[in-house]
Amino acid sequence: MKNDIRQQLFRKLKKENCFWSYDMSKMKAISDEALIEHVLLYLDINDINKLFTLFGYKKVKRVWLD
Repeated sequence: MKNDIRQQLFRKLKKENCFWSYDMSKMKAISDEALIEHVLLYLDINDINKLFTLFGYKKVKRVWLD
């Protein structure tokens, strides 16, 4: 279930071209921190709510503050 959410968010970010500066041919997955950061910056509130399901409030908050 959690892996499905992670993959869904990753695909949505790719579709929105949020990884324009990344070499996608070498990129199979991104770090939790990069995923959280990109979702917070580029996706909507429903996707942000999925982050809390996936990682929990404390981790999302820590990444945002860092």
